[in-house]
Amino acid sequence: GTTWSVYNAPVVVTTNNTTVYARAKDAVGNISEASTITITNIDKIPPSNPVVSVNPTTRVPTVTVTINYSVDSVVKKYSIDGGSWLDYTGSFTVTKNCTISAKAQDAVTNWSEVVNYSVTNVGSPPTAVITMSPTTTITDNTYITWSSSQSTDPDSDQIVESEWQLDSNAVSTTNPSGKIASIGGHTMKLRVKDSTGMWSEWVSKVFAVSKDMNLASYSRIIYADINYGNDTYGDGSEGNPYKTLTKAHTISTSGANQAIFLKHGTYTMLTITKTVDILANPSTVTISGTEFIYGTDAISSKVYNINFSGQGISFNKSSVNVDLYYCVFNLTGRVAGGRCAFTANSGVINTNAKFYGCNFPTTVSSSFYSYGTGSSYATLYGCTYVSAPTSNAYSGRVPWTVTY
Repeated sequence: GTTWSVYNAPVVVTTNNTTVYARAKDAVGNISEASTITITNIDKIPPSNPVVSVNPTTRVPTVTVTINYSVDSVVKKYSIDGGSWLDYTGSFTVTKNCTISAKAQDAVTNWSEVVNYSVTNVGSPPTAVITMSPTTTITDNTYITWSSSQSTDPDSDQIVESEWQLDSNAVSTTNPSGKIASIGGHTMKLRVKDSTGMWSEWVSKVFAVSKDMNLASYSRIIYADINYGNDTYGDGSEGNPYKTLTKAHTISTSGANQAIFLKHGTYTMLTITKTVDILANPSTVTISGTEFIYGTDAISSKVYNINFSGQGISFNKSSVNVDLYYCVFNLTGRVAGGRCAFTANSGVINTNAKFYGCNFPTTVSSSFYSYGTGSSYATLYGCTYVSAPTSNAYSGRVPWTVTY
């Protein structure tokens, strides 16, 4: 160069192949020869741009983001949706669609370009909803329909497929319908898929199928009507019913395939001593009082659609088999039974009570207590209860075996 400058600080050079000249002058004006150095080691090349990828690339609720940086990157940064720059230490997950920004810096402070990557495959699965009709008082003669039409998708994706399974049967892809012949508890399950291929979780509907009352199958039906019947002048026919359950029970013949049909109203609890069924239309009849007792050995009974209101139901004899369909137990519990609603008393063996689609609306109402030394069984099919059924026993006695 032709212009000399006084050196009083380090010289900054920003371009390769620049030659710097230097010389010195002493106190009397003597000037040294010039020394030179040509600069060739200036690094202005930034690191390669980071590469952002996600896994999986299909529609899922959560994706894993991985950012690959070049080997000369010593500072690795990323941000989400324009937020603060964060140090990248490894793969991370995101649960919403967003923009991932990434940049890198090398050892001499060169920055790469900022790379932006749009995550677009995060989505929520649909929610399966079972619509069932009817939902109560289902018998083996009831035609049932199920539908998935109320299922929803939070991303507004279309529901394109459904899978149904009744109990452990084969999976079906069409909305099921029809009658179910098998008496007892059943579970219908459903899951649905949206247009992005995401499946919902399985949901289930528990219900019970009871034996149809089938009035025509009885040899005799004895009618009682607490509002319009008459125990003195009635004959138990539908047109001329008795007034009370007690009268109808007294007139009935045990083991003769007979049933007592109660018309709308509230009846008094009693001691059952015969094999005879007790029937009512849904939500029309209450049997109330202190205690409903099965008081004779080896009797069987089917009870339909009764609301029991009182302290409890006691099984005082052995080999009693009772099937209760769609009953409600508003029972407060016997004090002697530790506030338990169902009691098997001393010496009772082989008691077998089955509940189909029944409702136990209080904690006490689903409690079972035993004073007996034999076997007492309670099985609940498709029932509803405030708390899980409990079984207790007097000291040294055998508790109920409760299955639900």
